[in-house]
Amino acid sequence: MSNFSGADFEFPQNLPKVTFADANPAAVLARLIKKYQGDSKKTLYPGDPESLLFKSVAYELSVALGLIDFTGKQNLLAEAVDDFLDQIGAFHGVERLTNTPSRTVQRIFAEPGLNFSVPLADTLRVTPDNKIFFRLTEGAAIPPAASATEMPHVDVIVECLTPGLIGNGFEPGQINVLVDPQPYVSLTMNISASSGGADIEDDDHYRRRIYLALEGYSTAGPEGAYQFWTYSASPLISDVAVLSPLPCDIEVYPLLAGGELPDQAMLDKVIENLSPRNRRPMGDRLTVKAPLETFFRVEGVYYISRADSGLVGSIQAAVQQAGADYAAWQGAKLGRDIVPDELYTRVRAAGAKRLMLTSPEFTAVPENAVARATEVSLTFGGFEDA
Repeated sequence: MSNFSGADFEFPQNLPKVTFADANPAAVLARLIKKYQGDSKKTLYPGDPESLLFKSVAYELSVALGLIDFTGKQNLLAEAVDDFLDQIGAFHGVERLTNTPSRTVQRIFAEPGLNFSVPLADTLRVTPDNKIFFRLTEGAAIPPAASATEMPHVDVIVECLTPGLIGNGFEPGQINVLVDPQPYVSLTMNISASSGGADIEDDDHYRRRIYLALEGYSTAGPEGAYQFWTYSASPLISDVAVLSPLPCDIEVYPLLAGGELPDQAMLDKVIENLSPRNRRPMGDRLTVKAPLETFFRVEGVYYISRADSGLVGSIQAAVQQAGADYAAWQGAKLGRDIVPDELYTRVRAAGAKRLMLTSPEFTAVPENAVARATEVSLTFGGFEDA
């Protein structure tokens, strides 16, 4: 059973594990043989023709029983996947979020000193590498130059032609190639990082929104409703904290997948999704903010048992990976306290005999903050006897 968590949301963990049909081939075979021996009063041996026949029958029955078990589970929110989950979502009026294209602000310059405006069609494309292309969302015009030496420019929104994560992460200045030549246009570059692109919503994110859907029907301002509509803004949102420091003051803190902080474009998208009259109580003063950050360092020395000296290379690599995974785990959820015990467990599981940590110490993290490791330094201290 999957586990999906938000700031104060946990998918029920006490649900019993349900099996609709026992598809174990050995169990099916045992039942067939027991039934046959009871009816025929004959003992079957492995080499008997009937035993070989029952083995074939048991295989086919186990396949059918497996399909029955799978089919039954696809009616359960905790178990359903893919199109079956979409059917459950449709029953609750919640559609899977589609993939969305990345956007950025593109600055386009005209030649110096032009005393007339230069129109730009919405078909104009730009690219960072001639593989991924962005296009203007609407037509624009570069205004006339104010002097003979000025290079006039206009800032426009461009959108990636390939929806999904692929268009994210181009830093300012990287999208600088004009695909479609334009008269009097001399230079172009993005002035903000491209962001907002998302792949189609995965099952876990979609399942969480379906579970919260009933909360979303309320316009009285419950925490679950704010969570539901925040998650519905983008598949990239992996966690959200909803706080009310004062009556009618609502603060929403979304966190993106991988522990990334949302940029202003994503914050604007969330507040837009929360603001329709049938979603947001009229008396609520709403702000959407990037989560706070609680910084910490990972620093320590680990030792390996002398008996494992032949595995030192692989253990060292595993310990470094354990440190990186721990840092990622700490930063993947809002309000997750900094817990050194988790790092001890991971380093021991990687093969180290023991770990002496200098940092971090246990630190409580506010529910609207994310723990962020600024450095991970785990040093090999040598071998020790068991």
